Amino acid sequence: MVLAAYVIIAFTWFVLRGDPFALFLEAGTIGTLILLVVYILATIGMTKLIFFSGQTTVRRWEITIPVLGVIVLGYTLFRNIWPLPSGVAWWGPSVAFFWLLAGVIYALVRPRAAYRAGQLLTQAEGLSGAAPAAVGELATETAS
Repeated sequence: MVLAAYVIIAFTWFVLRGDPFALFLEAGTIGTLILLVVYILATIGMTKLIFFSGQTTVRRWEITIPVLGVIVLGYTLFRNIWPLPSGVAWWGPSVAFFWLLAGVIYALVRPRAAYRAGQLLTQAEGLSGAAPAAVGELATETAS
């Protein structure tokens, strides 16, 4: 990670001729965009868990709260990348996009690892879920 940060700093400074303020701004942009995507995904996951995973303790109309949250987060994300920036300002959204793409590719290439991580996180939080699968096998879910 440190090496990746140095490569980004060197590229921004020497190739794009960015000044230290622009570099700081783009680093903040990268973090902000990735956090917005994470918040959207976390809200979607929470909505699935709370409203669509069997017995619920909340009223159905309360689904409007996370739906409105995703809309607000999506609009904020959209306004941070549209219109597409140019010059040094393009660096932040593009790096954020490629980091997110790398994570998606990793999850697609190693689906068992992603599935197992999800199971372990669910259990660590004390939520209901299937027992973790042994290394190299997928657990089958049983309907209650």
